[in-house]
Amino acid sequence: METSKFNLSNEMKIGLVVIAAIIIAVIGFRIMRDQPIFRQSKILYTTFDRVDALLPGSVVHIKGLKIGSVKGIEYQVEADNMLVTLNITGTIPIPVGSKVKLVPPEVFGAVSVEIVRSNNSQMVEWESFLEGVTELGLIEKFSEKGDVIADELTISLKNLNSMMVKIDSSLYSDNRDKIGNTLSSFEKTGKDVQELISKRKHDIDSMIVSMSNVAQNFDQLTEGNKAEVDSMITSLKNASSELEKLSKGLNKTTLSLNDILEKINEGSGTLGKMINDESLYTNMDSLSFNLNELVKNIQKDPKRYLKHMRLVEVF
Repeated sequence: METSKFNLSNEMKIGLVVIAAIIIAVIGFRIMRDQPIFRQSKILYTTFDRVDALLPGSVVHIKGLKIGSVKGIEYQVEADNMLVTLNITGTIPIPVGSKVKLVPPEVFGAVSVEIVRSNNSQMVEWESFLEGVTELGLIEKFSEKGDVIADELTISLKNLNSMMVKIDSSLYSDNRDKIGNTLSSFEKTGKDVQELISKRKHDIDSMIVSMSNVAQNFDQLTEGNKAEVDSMITSLKNASSELEKLSKGLNKTTLSLNDILEKINEGSGTLGKMINDESLYTNMDSLSFNLNELVKNIQKDPKRYLKHMRLVEVF
């Protein structure tokens, strides 16, 4: 039994290799351009005044989620702007009125494109234009604010310099002599004190020794008469105790007097009634007046009253 062999000619082999190479090249190109291999992409267009470091293949995203890439960048001479073609491969719908924002790199990152979705319920048609806006990068923001900061810093330094000049002129020009005289006076006073201490050093030493002797003598006196000192202290303690007792007795007497005075003021007792009862006072005053009148009459005519007294004796 004969086996049939399928032999390829050299021309066919070369053709197959070329076809495979073309397929691989197409796939690689689409991969490099971040284009889908087995599905068709959707195209949108936008324009920017400048694209900075934006390149074909740069990421297109919505809130950080990649939905495509930049397909191409073309300079439009008449409009003097950059036409950017976006290759959208994601499935997120893009509303009408959405904007395309050119996002600069933070520090070492790459430039990207962000689509900011609008609130419109109608979706865009593919191969239509979206408005492009450019966001300032970190360097541009710093450069923009740097001029303002530099101007403010320059003004602040000038004001500070002017203030320091005024302080210097007011402090040193007007008061320089006074400050110098004050410092000289302090220096002279210090020298005088030092000279006085040097001259009176012997007297000061003698005074210190005398004070030490006085303290020592006092200690000796106290130790020699310790019994008498203790007795004196005991007597003082006893006297203090007696004074405390006397003070307590006086306090009790004062309280008793206060009670008596309160009762008198309230009208309690005979003395209280005499002081607080006005009728009793009136009667006493009337009795006193009558007694005075009686005494006067007796002095004027004693015989008259003596006669009555004799009659009383007879009865």
